[in-house]
Amino acid sequence: MLILNSLSKEISARILFAENAREIWLDLKENRPQIFQLRGDLSDLVQDQLSISAYFTQLKTLWTELASYYSSCTCSKCSCGGVKAIGEYFQMEYVMCFLMGLNDSFSQIRAQLLLMEPAPSINWAFALIAQEVQQCAISSPSLANATAFLARASSPAHGPHSSSSSSQYKKKEKTVCTHCGIVGHMVDRCYKLHGYPQDIVPRSFVILQ
Repeated sequence: MLILNSLSKEISARILFAENAREIWLDLKENRPQIFQLRGDLSDLVQDQLSISAYFTQLKTLWTELASYYSSCTCSKCSCGGVKAIGEYFQMEYVMCFLMGLNDSFSQIRAQLLLMEPAPSINWAFALIAQEVQQCAISSPSLANATAFLARASSPAHGPHSSSSSSQYKKKEKTVCTHCGIVGHMVDRCYKLHGYPQDIVPRSFVILQ
């Protein structure tokens, strides 16, 4: 019963009638194809024309399902810090998947998140990205649909060679912050200089959400 309670509902239903712990363990060992499929789905997932919330929801669904196939130590007897290190590693993997799938319009804040110490949790990273979208929409209503426009412009049907009209858009010069040296933003938008939004509070690491 203890083993069943520690598993997700989907997995628990599949092994409900297993006779002993060994049978359950053998069943779980055969889940490598499912793990492989989930890993592939995570690698292929990108924001594209999705909103930030919709993209994050899809990512979280896949990651939670993947996490259900991994077990973690719950004995609370580890004294070497290994459990904490493993948890932080998986948290970093989670954040990396989220940042890698974002559209290029978020390159500025993505670069700043990658340089943060300590590394942000997935919830904090999402909160900062969502706030960036909200601030852009407030400061310039015309930017509210910028993400969708960039996604359509980069899709095969609307790529740089799809029509002659696309040639009128010239590539902007890259801006470099004079404070931190990061490409993609000016000094007046540098979080490392001006600080992060006050309403965003760093959260503790969450192991395999």
